[in-house]
Amino acid sequence: MSKLEFIVYGDPVPKARPRMTKTGHVYTPARTKQFEFLVQQVWAGQKNRKMMTGPISVSIMFVLSPPSNPKKRPHPTGKPDLDNLIKSVLDGLNGWAFKDDSQVTDLICFKRFCGKNEKPKTKIVLEELYKEFT
Repeated sequence: MSKLEFIVYGDPVPKARPRMTKTGHVYTPARTKQFEFLVQQVWAGQKNRKMMTGPISVSIMFVLSPPSNPKKRPHPTGKPDLDNLIKSVLDGLNGWAFKDDSQVTDLICFKRFCGKNEKPKTKIVLEELYKEFT
């Protein structure tokens, strides 16, 4: 089993819906692509990184900038949606940390607001449950 923990600093970005040009070309919005690329680059900078081939447990904590009026919303129940945040991270790691995100069998995720002295970030923990023999 291998385990890798890393942090992507900056505001977490949700996976945006694909867009279409007038000519029918489908593309992923630039902000989403930039965040997925940032996730890849931070993963690539880890010493113990390797392609995981077996089933994977993923834990992600999204730490968001607090709202202007935190008394009205003590928990981040508004946008961005948690499922879209998860998709950005998994798509960013797909083909890099693991062959395919279908390998993810366990998923634990949270979205929280930053504390007073904290900055927005995404904390990711990947753990290969056992190695797949091919």
